[in-house]
Amino acid sequence: MIGRYTVFMERISEQLIRHRRASEPAAPLIPVQTADYTGIIIIADRELPVHGRNARAFLEPCLFPKIRDTNMNLIYERKMVEPPGASNGKKSLIVRYAVPESIFRPTPSGLEGELAALAGSNPLHILAREVFGVNPTDPVIDRDDALKIISTENNRRLLREGRVVLVLNEKMLR
Repeated sequence: MIGRYTVFMERISEQLIRHRRASEPAAPLIPVQTADYTGIIIIADRELPVHGRNARAFLEPCLFPKIRDTNMNLIYERKMVEPPGASNGKKSLIVRYAVPESIFRPTPSGLEGELAALAGSNPLHILAREVFGVNPTDPVIDRDDALKIISTENNRRLLREGRVVLVLNEKMLR
């Protein structure tokens, strides 16, 4: 017997997020000059090295991925997102998953529809360098890209609001 079920991720994550306030990522001692972005897009659509192992793997989707930099500092996790019912009034997912075709559209931002509303007109595009985790669910980004995110209040706000898109290989999202 084969069955297919549809589960709305917003409802699951709302039930599993129990914190009352969003925590902040550690601000760098020496911030870098960077633009204010409207969203964060991390592209991990190809096989990447698995951190700490001599292997390669595709990034796998999960409910609560963590984002780390190449120094293995934690940049983003579920406790950094405003909980449901917070002041922003939005239902927050930790991340949205997308396929590569959805970020290369003929619009100024390269996005359309729901992704354009989430990531805005000037998103920060980042290439994942590695994957991490028992199951490879966590992207590892370059330290310089991580500094672009955590150096300004506006970009840290993007993390609190869950304005993060992970672009995965299409076969991982089936």
